[in-house]
Amino acid sequence: MQLISGLRIMDVDELLKQYAAGKRNFHRAKLIGANLKGVNLRAADLSEANLIAANLMGANLCEANLTDANLTLADLSRAHLNQANLCNANLRGTKLNRANLTGANLLGAILIGVDLNGANLAGAKMPDEKIFNRLTDNLINQRAINKIDRSSQTKQYSLILSLTKTDSYDSDT
Repeated sequence: MQLISGLRIMDVDELLKQYAAGKRNFHRAKLIGANLKGVNLRAADLSEANLIAANLMGANLCEANLTDANLTLADLSRAHLNQANLCNANLRGTKLNRANLTGANLLGAILIGVDLNGANLAGAKMPDEKIFNRLTDNLINQRAINKIDRSSQTKQYSLILSLTKTDSYDSDT
């Protein structure tokens, strides 16, 4: 493992070996383009990790901490992200089709261009601070409208989801 500018550059074998030995702290790990297909990283701390274009297809990331992680263009198809913390994560262009995001925290996450086809978002905390209250079946993505809110002086971008079904959110939360 190398340390460059506070980022821990790791290879996949080293990550899996350390995880198998009981280590769970991979904060700020640099795993750009890593092939982590089907791996078990349950409850791992990958906060601020750089996972750009990583293959996490079918990976077990239940209860993982992915706060502030960069998952731009990553493939998380069929991944298990139950109760995962994706707060402020960059998911721009990420594939999450058929992923299980039950109870996941997506507050502040960037979801522009995300493929959520067939994803399970039951109980997930969405970027707009609402709780998703039903299983999805192609509800978001093709039927959602991504808009860029450029009204602020700082040019911050946010995703506004306009769902085709009005009862898709629990309005009490």
